Amino acid sequence: MVTANDLSAIMPFLVTACGGLVIILLDALSKPESSRRFLGSFTLVFLGAMILVSLLGVGRSPYPAFYNLVVADDFSRFLTVLFGIAAGLATLIAMGRLPDQADGSAARGEFYALLLFSTGGATLLVQAADLVALFIGLETLSIPAYIMAASLRRDPRSAEAGLKYFILGAFATGFLVYGIALLYGAAGSTQFSAIAQATLATPWTQNPLLIIGSVLVVVGLAFKIAAVPFHMWAPDVYQGSPTPATAFFATGVKAAAFAALLRFLFMVLPELRIGTAGLEAAGWFTLLQGLAIATMTVANLVALVQKDVKRILAYSSIAHAGYLIIGLLCTQEGATAILFYLLAYTFMTAGAFALIAYFENKDGGTSLDDYVGVGRRHAVAAVALSIFLFSLAGIPPTAGFFGKFYLFKAAIDQGLIALTVIAVLNSLVSAYYYLRIMVAMFMQDETGSSKPKVTPSVSIAIAVGICLLFVLAIGLYPSPYLNAARASIAALF
Repeated sequence: MVTANDLSAIMPFLVTACGGLVIILLDALSKPESSRRFLGSFTLVFLGAMILVSLLGVGRSPYPAFYNLVVADDFSRFLTVLFGIAAGLATLIAMGRLPDQADGSAARGEFYALLLFSTGGATLLVQAADLVALFIGLETLSIPAYIMAASLRRDPRSAEAGLKYFILGAFATGFLVYGIALLYGAAGSTQFSAIAQATLATPWTQNPLLIIGSVLVVVGLAFKIAAVPFHMWAPDVYQGSPTPATAFFATGVKAAAFAALLRFLFMVLPELRIGTAGLEAAGWFTLLQGLAIATMTVANLVALVQKDVKRILAYSSIAHAGYLIIGLLCTQEGATAILFYLLAYTFMTAGAFALIAYFENKDGGTSLDDYVGVGRRHAVAAVALSIFLFSLAGIPPTAGFFGKFYLFKAAIDQGLIALTVIAVLNSLVSAYYYLRIMVAMFMQDETGSSKPKVTPSVSIAIAVGICLLFVLAIGLYPSPYLNAARASIAALF
C-alpha cells in the first residue's frame, strides 16, 4: 500500500514527471508557427518547484519509502537541488539556442519535457537504496538523454551522437543488470543493507559472486561518469548533441552517476568507511586507484591534440571524473569533497557551455579556428569564458581551485601522496589545452573576413551571469557550500 510518506519521499520526481506531461500538452496545443520559448519558462517553474520541495525537507531524519526501495535524506536533497540547478541552466541555454537552429527541428517542446523526465530519473537514482530502484532511476535518467542527444533531427552529427549514446548505454546497462543478478544470488536480496551484511559475513575472496557482481555494477555506473576505459562515447556525444543537452550531460547526468556510485559503494562496501586499509584488505583499493589514474591521465593527454572546443571540454569532463574518483578512497572527507566539487563543477561547466552555445549560434562552429578573434568581437563573453576555463584548471580565486584543494587535501590526509602528485601533474597538463582556447580568442589574428558583433540572447546572458556569480562566490567564500556538503554526506555515515 502506498502511503503519504512514500509519495512525500519521491515528491521531486513527481513534480518533474507532471511538469514533463504538462510541457507535452502545452506543446501539442500551441500553434505550429508559434515560438516555443514560453515552454522553457514553464520548465523553469517546475524545476524551481522541485528545488523548493527538496529544500523544505532539509534537516529531516532519513526515512525509507516503498518498502526500502528508496530513502529520502539530506544527501539526496542536496543532489536534487544540484540537478535542478543543472537542468535550469540547460533550460536557459536552450531558450536562447534551440530556436536559432538552422532547421528549427529542436525548438519544439519535447526537448524541455525530456529534460524534466531525465532530471526526475536523476532524483530517483540518488534516492535508491535497492538495486531495483537503482536500475529504474538510471534508465529513467538515461533514455530521455539518448533522445535529447539526437534531437537535431536533420543534423547527421546529432543522429550519430544519439545512436552511439544509446548503443553504448545499452551495453553498460547489460553489465549493470548482470551485476544486479549476481549480487542477488550472493546476498539473497537486492537491498543495499542486505548486500552489506553479506559482505561482512563472508570474506570477499571467498564469495566470487559478490566480487564480480559489485564490479559489474561499478562498471555500469562508470560508463555514466565517462571513466576510462568506458569513456569512448563522451567526445562524440558531447560534440554532436545540441549544446544545451551537452551542458546537462556534463553536469546533471555526471553528478547523478557519481551520487549513485557514492551511495552504492558507501552502503554496500563497509571497507570504504575505514579508509585505504579496509579497501586494500578487500582488494578494491587497486581497482579504484587505477581507474582514477587512467581516467585523468588518458583524458588530459588526448585533450592536448583536440581541435574542437566541445571535444576539448568532453575530455576535460572525463579528466574531472578521474579527480572525483580519488574522493572515493578518502572516507567521509573525500565524499564531502566530491559533493563540493560537483557543485563547483556544475557552475563552471554549464557556464562554459552557455558561452559555447552563444559563439556557436552567432559565429557558426565549435572548432578552435572559429574562436580566433572572439576576444576582440565579443570581449565580455570571451573574458567570462576565460574565467570558467581558469576555474576548470583550478586557478584561484575560483570555485574550481577550492574543489581540487579539498579533494587533494582529503587524499593527502589518507596518505595517498603519490596519487595526489599524479593528480596535480594532470591538472598542470590540463592548463595547456584550456590556454589554447584563450590564445585563440585573444592572441591570434583573423585571416578571413570579420564576423559581425551581435547581442547574446537574454536567457544565455542570465545563465552566464548566474554561473559567474557562483564560480566567484564559491571561490571567494567556500565555507557555506562546504558545510552544506558535509551535512549532506553525513546521511551516508
